[in-house]
Amino acid sequence: MILASAGYALSWLGTLGITFGWLVAVLAVLSAYVRVFGGSLGFQQSFTGPMAKQHRMAILTLACLASILEVIAAGYHGGILSLGLLIIGLGTVLTIIRRLDRIARLLQERGAK
Repeated sequence: MILASAGYALSWLGTLGITFGWLVAVLAVLSAYVRVFGGSLGFQQSFTGPMAKQHRMAILTLACLASILEVIAAGYHGGILSLGLLIIGLGTVLTIIRRLDRIARLLQERGAK
């Protein structure tokens, strides 16, 4: 919900900002589902990144704090928050791919035994 809310802070972009926030939030949920999926197959759940939950929250916190400086310096434009969400989104996609690759390798190893 925090990531989706960040998209509402970009509402000056119209529905694009809101959609972007929800997209990043859905990616975050998907990364958790992939982790749990691996666990349901009997593998140890992988909390690896590069953009696991603690990383997403750290980036968002930094983006929010840096946005204060943006407001002081030039008024609110949402550039820093947009960049933060972009970094989170791209990193989360990489995290999903990395976790799925790990699950696929473990399944291949299991099948080879």
